[in-house]
Amino acid sequence: MYCSNCGAEIEGEVCPVCGMKMPQTYTQQAEMYYGNQPNQQAGMYYNGQPNQQAGMYYNSQPNQQAAMYYENSSAQQIIPDYGNQPQKQKKKSKAGLIIGFAAGILVLVIVAVIIYFKSDFYIGPKESERLVNEVMTAYGSINDADIDNVLKCIDESGTGTNMVTDMIENLEYIESIGIHYSFDYEIQSIEKADKDTIEDLCDNLYEESKVSDKIKSAFVCKTEYTISYTDETRSDTENLSFVCYKKGDKWYIYCSDDNGFECGELISSKLVDQFMSGIEEADTDKIVSLVDSKCVSDNDIETLSSSFEVLQSMGVEYTIDYKITSSKKADEEDIKDVCETLYNDASEADKINCAYICDVDFSITMSYLGETETGDNKMSLICYEKEGKWYIGGTVEN
Repeated sequence: MYCSNCGAEIEGEVCPVCGMKMPQTYTQQAEMYYGNQPNQQAGMYYNGQPNQQAGMYYNSQPNQQAAMYYENSSAQQIIPDYGNQPQKQKKKSKAGLIIGFAAGILVLVIVAVIIYFKSDFYIGPKESERLVNEVMTAYGSINDADIDNVLKCIDESGTGTNMVTDMIENLEYIESIGIHYSFDYEIQSIEKADKDTIEDLCDNLYEESKVSDKIKSAFVCKTEYTISYTDETRSDTENLSFVCYKKGDKWYIYCSDDNGFECGELISSKLVDQFMSGIEEADTDKIVSLVDSKCVSDNDIETLSSSFEVLQSMGVEYTIDYKITSSKKADEEDIKDVCETLYNDASEADKINCAYICDVDFSITMSYLGETETGDNKMSLICYEKEGKWYIGGTVEN
């Protein structure tokens, strides 16, 4: 017999393992009431003799009918057979699987975030903004430290003309000739550069073929700036496009606008001012400083100086009143003509990056021996930039 509580095999009425008291079978209940002896009351109906049928219920002797009754009765169900019944297995919980799956997704998300913040998709715009800020800060301050920072942002292996350095040279120059300004800017947008933009950049900067294969990423930064001249009632607002690109492991900047910062008109006006004041002051050195030294001989300087001395020795006094009526950009033919006249070589035009023609209306009032005479005239003066410096090239026919 087996314990109904723990399934252990038992022989008595109490389980030796868990202490559970076993329920009594129908036969045991009968023995408790009638014992193992034949029942006397039952024998009263059968002349006092033990009755086999009664033994089926009351006698401890085996009786086939009793056995049959016991096998088919509910008494047999009182003692379950725990030893032969299969034990139910516990269902495995899915909680561990779900937690593991969620943890795996979390790891993937973390890895993806780390990769993104280390990728050029994130770093590129940040680096581009930094480079543009470096350049525009240098434009606004024009000091050696800021210019050095800009030069570090430009690929030294590039051979193309870089508008970044050109603009800095122009701003340095206008400061040197007394044109003071203030500078403000705003980055309008930063967008990923397409393949054509990268190809154009490589064509402008590099002679080596297939340099674009070495450029891992590039962004176009559109910037608006305003330059205000403190000595003039004038301010100019312009747009610049920079290409910031990663070549190897370093980021570089290039100004992609051919007509980026243009101060040629302003510089030309300043040169005309200095030229006209040099004539009025009879200052030979001032006038000569405005002309390329390659175009001025010692004889030219002596002739000009002598002319002023003659006027002064004669007691001639004069004043000049003038106005720049118009200013326009010179075309290639104008530049070639000037180079032919000044340098006797039209090929010098290849070294000239920019030129302006300024139309001037002027009047000279001369006093001599108590007489005063005023004459009105017009002339056109050409000013040009050659190898980073601006010069006045004299008069041209317009």
